[in-house]
Amino acid sequence: MTWKSKFIVFLLFFFTCGISIAAFEDVTTFTKGGSQSADFNITDQQRSVHSSLADNDQAHVYKDYGVDSFCDGLDVRFKQDVNVQGSGSYIHYLSLANVIGEEDNWATDGYGLSVGFKRSGTDGVFLVDISDGSIDIHAAAAYDDHYIIVERAGTTFSAKIYTDDTLAVLQDTLTTTGTDTDFRYLYLGATRDTAGGNSSDAAGETEYITISDDGCAAASARRIIMTY
Repeated sequence: MTWKSKFIVFLLFFFTCGISIAAFEDVTTFTKGGSQSADFNITDQQRSVHSSLADNDQAHVYKDYGVDSFCDGLDVRFKQDVNVQGSGSYIHYLSLANVIGEEDNWATDGYGLSVGFKRSGTDGVFLVDISDGSIDIHAAAAYDDHYIIVERAGTTFSAKIYTDDTLAVLQDTLTTTGTDTDFRYLYLGATRDTAGGNSSDAAGETEYITISDDGCAAASARRIIMTY
């Protein structure tokens, strides 16, 4: 078989199987905001670290991907490291929204989707739809690491939680049903900025973010990205 024939076979395999050589999202291209934004530390191209942040603080890390950049069919993957969670604490690890700010800004706008960790009521990983406040929770302790895939199918959003980077063991699937909304901003961490909220600190990391599929047929950069 000639090298040209081999190359054609490779291309057929590439597009049929959906394999890609694309990289993780570059966290250094994200922007920090809020009066306590110094508590977010972009340590390298793959990791956003937060420390000493309470749900009544004001801090976020985001990137503007453009209007309607995350649509029906989206697939966003990341690792969530929970380091410290004080009693009553609540923090967002990865979120989608259409305005810049924290959870109170998303709620005012009326739209948002987020995965985070809380220690109030049932402790654990949560998936919340800001449009109606619906929330689903996977009971877990602090100091646990989670590998998470966020997906959307119509008005159903899900967060699949795995135990390791091979994605071999599915721990739980969280689901919420919200509105048919496309999103513009991707967040790698945010507080609630809730007046009178809990002052217990939270610390952790959002790592290895990949956009396997943004779900938008008109988007300029649809990517199929290998897992961790």
